[in-house]
Amino acid sequence: MYDVKSGNGAFMKKPEQARSLAERLVAVTRGMGAAASALITDMSWPIGVAVGNALEMDESWDVLRGRTPVVPGTRELTLTLATEMVHLAGAAPDAATARERVTRALDDGSAAERFLAMVRAQGGATRAFESDTPLAPAPVTTDLVAPRDGFLSACDCFALGEWLVAAGGGRLRKEDAIDPRVGLTMRQARGARLSKGQPFATLHLAQGDDALVARAQACFGIGDSPP
Repeated sequence: MYDVKSGNGAFMKKPEQARSLAERLVAVTRGMGAAASALITDMSWPIGVAVGNALEMDESWDVLRGRTPVVPGTRELTLTLATEMVHLAGAAPDAATARERVTRALDDGSAAERFLAMVRAQGGATRAFESDTPLAPAPVTTDLVAPRDGFLSACDCFALGEWLVAAGGGRLRKEDAIDPRVGLTMRQARGARLSKGQPFATLHLAQGDDALVARAQACFGIGDSPP
Protein backbone atom coordinates (compact mmCIF):
# COMPACT_ATOMS: atom_id res chain seq x y z
CA MET A 1 0.00 0.00 0.00
CA TYR A 2 1.57 3.26 -1.14
CA ASP A 3 0.63 6.77 -0.01
CA VAL A 4 2.14 9.03 -2.68
CA LYS A 5 2.02 12.72 -1.84
CA SER A 6 1.44 15.58 -4.25
CA GLY A 7 1.55 19.30 -3.58
CA ASN A 8 3.91 22.07 -2.53
CA GLY A 9 5.22 20.09 0.45
CA ALA A 10 5.84 16.87 -1.48
CA PHE A 11 8.71 15.61 -3.61
CA MET A 12 6.21 15.26 -6.46
CA LYS A 13 4.73 18.75 -6.76
CA LYS A 14 2.27 18.00 -9.56
CA PRO A 15 -0.47 15.32 -9.55
CA GLU A 16 0.74 13.86 -12.85
CA GLN A 17 4.24 13.37 -11.38
CA ALA A 18 2.76 11.65 -8.33
CA ARG A 19 0.59 9.43 -10.53
CA SER A 20 3.61 8.37 -12.60
CA LEU A 21 5.54 7.42 -9.47
CA ALA A 22 2.51 5.62 -8.00
CA GLU A 23 2.00 3.57 -11.17
CA ARG A 24 5.67 2.54 -11.23
CA LEU A 25 5.66 1.53 -7.56
CA VAL A 26 2.52 -0.56 -7.98
CA ALA A 27 3.79 -2.18 -11.18
CA VAL A 28 7.11 -3.19 -9.60
CA THR A 29 5.41 -4.58 -6.51
CA ARG A 30 2.86 -6.56 -8.50
CA GLY A 31 5.70 -7.81 -10.69
CA MET A 32 7.20 -9.36 -7.53
CA GLY A 33 3.97 -11.25 -6.92
CA ALA A 34 2.50 -9.07 -4.18
CA ALA A 35 -0.81 -7.25 -4.12
CA ALA A 36 -0.37 -3.49 -4.34
CA SER A 37 -2.24 -0.25 -4.84
CA ALA A 38 -1.54 3.43 -4.32
CA LEU A 39 -3.38 6.54 -3.24
CA ILE A 40 -2.33 10.04 -4.28
CA THR A 41 -2.94 12.37 -1.35
CA ASP A 42 -2.59 16.09 -0.74
CA MET A 43 0.55 17.61 0.77
CA SER A 44 -0.28 21.26 0.11
CA TRP A 45 -1.69 21.63 3.64
CA PRO A 46 -0.92 20.04 7.03
CA ILE A 47 -2.71 16.68 7.05
CA GLY A 48 -4.32 17.09 10.46
CA VAL A 49 -3.76 19.10 13.62
CA ALA A 50 -0.09 18.60 14.38
CA VAL A 51 3.30 19.31 12.84
CA GLY A 52 6.26 18.10 14.92
CA ASN A 53 7.44 14.89 16.54
CA ALA A 54 5.73 14.66 19.95
CA LEU A 55 2.74 16.69 18.78
CA GLU A 56 2.10 14.26 15.93
CA MET A 57 2.35 11.34 18.34
CA ASP A 58 -0.20 13.00 20.61
CA GLU A 59 -2.52 13.47 17.63
CA SER A 60 -1.99 9.88 16.49
CA TRP A 61 -2.94 8.65 19.94
CA ASP A 62 -6.11 10.73 19.83
CA VAL A 63 -7.00 9.20 16.45
CA LEU A 64 -6.33 5.68 17.76
CA ARG A 65 -8.80 6.35 20.56
CA GLY A 66 -11.51 7.40 18.15
CA ARG A 67 -11.35 11.10 18.86
CA THR A 68 -12.03 13.54 16.02
CA PRO A 69 -9.90 16.70 16.37
CA VAL A 70 -10.91 20.14 15.08
CA VAL A 71 -8.96 19.33 11.89
CA PRO A 72 -9.94 15.71 11.13
CA GLY A 73 -7.58 15.01 8.21
CA THR A 74 -5.37 12.51 10.03
CA ARG A 75 -8.34 10.35 11.01
CA GLU A 76 -9.76 10.41 7.49
CA LEU A 77 -6.41 9.56 5.87
CA THR A 78 -5.83 6.78 8.41
CA LEU A 79 -9.25 5.25 7.70
CA THR A 80 -8.77 5.51 3.94
CA LEU A 81 -5.32 3.88 3.94
CA ALA A 82 -6.34 1.19 6.44
CA THR A 83 -9.47 0.39 4.42
CA GLU A 84 -7.37 -0.19 1.33
CA MET A 85 -4.86 -2.35 3.21
CA VAL A 86 -7.54 -4.54 4.79
CA HIS A 87 -9.22 -4.98 1.41
CA LEU A 88 -5.90 -5.73 -0.34
CA ALA A 89 -5.04 -8.33 2.28
CA GLY A 90 -8.31 -10.14 1.62
CA ALA A 91 -9.55 -9.58 5.17
CA ALA A 92 -12.79 -8.04 3.90
CA PRO A 93 -14.87 -8.94 0.83
CA ASP A 94 -15.24 -5.36 -0.36
CA ALA A 95 -14.14 -1.80 0.41
CA ALA A 96 -17.34 -0.91 2.26
CA THR A 97 -16.93 -3.81 4.68
CA ALA A 98 -13.26 -2.99 5.15
CA ARG A 99 -14.17 0.63 5.97
CA GLU A 100 -16.70 -0.53 8.57
CA ARG A 101 -14.11 -2.81 10.14
CA VAL A 102 -11.32 -0.23 10.47
CA THR A 103 -13.74 2.47 11.66
CA ARG A 104 -15.01 0.14 14.37
CA ALA A 105 -11.43 -0.64 15.45
CA LEU A 106 -10.79 3.07 16.04
CA ASP A 107 -14.10 3.83 17.69
CA ASP A 108 -14.31 0.83 20.07
CA GLY A 109 -10.78 1.25 21.46
CA SER A 110 -9.33 -1.98 20.05
CA ALA A 111 -6.85 -0.13 17.82
CA ALA A 112 -5.55 1.79 20.84
CA GLU A 113 -5.20 -1.40 22.87
CA ARG A 114 -3.29 -3.10 20.07
CA PHE A 115 -0.92 -0.12 19.84
CA LEU A 116 -0.21 -0.23 23.58
CA ALA A 117 0.42 -3.97 23.38
CA MET A 118 2.95 -3.40 20.58
CA VAL A 119 4.75 -0.72 22.61
CA ARG A 120 4.93 -2.98 25.67
CA ALA A 121 6.18 -5.92 23.59
CA GLN A 122 9.12 -3.80 22.48
CA GLY A 123 9.97 -2.64 26.00
CA GLY A 124 8.51 0.83 25.55
CA ALA A 125 6.80 2.98 28.17
CA THR A 126 3.05 3.51 27.83
CA ARG A 127 2.59 5.69 30.93
CA ALA A 128 2.22 8.98 29.04
CA PHE A 129 -0.45 7.53 26.78
CA GLU A 130 -2.39 5.88 29.58
CA SER A 131 -2.28 9.01 31.76
CA ASP A 132 -3.59 11.12 28.86
CA THR A 133 -0.85 13.75 29.22
CA PRO A 134 1.17 15.37 26.41
CA LEU A 135 4.30 13.41 25.56
CA ALA A 136 6.72 16.35 25.56
CA PRO A 137 5.14 19.75 26.17
CA ALA A 138 7.13 22.74 24.94
CA PRO A 139 8.06 25.47 27.43
CA VAL A 140 6.85 28.27 25.14
CA THR A 141 3.64 28.51 23.13
CA THR A 142 2.47 31.41 21.01
CA ASP A 143 -0.43 31.84 18.62
CA LEU A 144 -0.43 32.71 14.96
CA VAL A 145 -3.28 35.13 14.23
CA ALA A 146 -5.04 36.32 11.10
CA PRO A 147 -3.52 39.61 9.92
CA ARG A 148 -6.88 40.61 8.41
CA ASP A 149 -10.40 39.35 7.89
CA GLY A 150 -10.64 36.55 5.35
CA PHE A 151 -10.38 32.82 4.78
CA LEU A 152 -7.50 30.57 5.82
CA SER A 153 -6.65 29.67 2.26
CA ALA A 154 -2.96 28.94 1.62
CA CYS A 155 -0.05 27.11 3.19
CA ASP A 156 3.48 26.63 1.91
CA CYS A 157 4.09 23.17 3.36
CA PHE A 158 7.67 23.02 2.09
CA ALA A 159 8.48 26.28 3.90
CA LEU A 160 6.68 24.97 6.97
CA GLY A 161 8.88 21.87 6.93
CA GLU A 162 11.96 24.09 6.72
CA TRP A 163 10.59 26.14 9.61
CA LEU A 164 10.29 22.99 11.71
CA VAL A 165 13.94 22.14 11.03
CA ALA A 166 14.98 25.69 11.97
CA ALA A 167 12.96 25.41 15.20
CA GLY A 168 14.84 22.22 16.13
CA GLY A 169 12.23 19.65 15.17
CA GLY A 170 14.09 18.20 12.19
CA ARG A 171 17.63 17.59 11.01
CA LEU A 172 19.80 18.61 8.08
CA ARG A 173 22.47 15.98 8.90
CA LYS A 174 21.99 12.58 10.49
CA GLU A 175 24.03 13.59 13.54
CA ASP A 176 21.84 16.65 14.27
CA ALA A 177 19.78 16.46 17.46
CA ILE A 178 15.98 16.69 17.28
CA ASP A 179 13.88 18.48 19.88
CA PRO A 180 10.62 16.47 20.02
CA ARG A 181 8.78 19.27 21.82
CA VAL A 182 8.70 21.84 19.05
CA GLY A 183 6.16 22.20 16.27
CA LEU A 184 2.78 23.63 15.39
CA THR A 185 -0.84 22.74 16.03
CA MET A 186 -3.68 23.97 13.85
CA ARG A 187 -6.64 25.56 15.61
CA GLN A 188 -8.70 26.15 12.49
CA ALA A 189 -9.36 24.03 9.43
CA ARG A 190 -8.41 24.93 5.87
CA GLY A 191 -10.94 27.41 4.50
CA ALA A 192 -12.07 28.68 7.92
CA ARG A 193 -13.44 32.21 7.95
CA LEU A 194 -11.30 34.33 10.28
CA SER A 195 -11.52 37.77 11.80
CA LYS A 196 -8.46 39.98 12.12
CA GLY A 197 -6.47 38.91 15.19
CA GLN A 198 -8.20 35.51 15.50
CA PRO A 199 -5.77 32.65 16.30
CA PHE A 200 -5.57 29.91 13.68
CA ALA A 201 -2.53 27.96 14.91
CA THR A 202 -0.28 27.61 17.97
CA LEU A 203 3.51 27.37 17.86
CA HIS A 204 5.31 25.15 20.37
CA LEU A 205 8.86 26.41 20.88
CA ALA A 206 11.91 25.66 22.99
CA GLN A 207 12.28 29.39 23.70
CA GLY A 208 10.81 32.70 22.62
CA ASP A 209 11.95 33.68 19.14
CA ASP A 210 10.25 36.49 17.21
CA ALA A 211 12.02 35.54 13.99
CA LEU A 212 10.67 31.97 14.15
CA VAL A 213 7.17 33.29 14.83
CA ALA A 214 7.34 35.61 11.82
CA ARG A 215 8.70 32.83 9.64
CA ALA A 216 5.84 30.50 10.61
CA GLN A 217 3.29 33.25 10.02
CA ALA A 218 4.64 33.75 6.51
CA CYS A 219 3.86 30.09 5.66
CA PHE A 220 0.11 30.82 5.72
CA GLY A 221 -2.07 33.06 3.60
CA ILE A 222 -5.45 34.71 4.15
CA GLY A 223 -7.66 34.99 1.07
CA ASP A 224 -10.85 36.81 0.17
CA SER A 225 -12.65 33.57 -0.69
CA PRO A 226 -12.44 29.94 0.48
CA PRO A 227 -9.80 27.78 -1.22
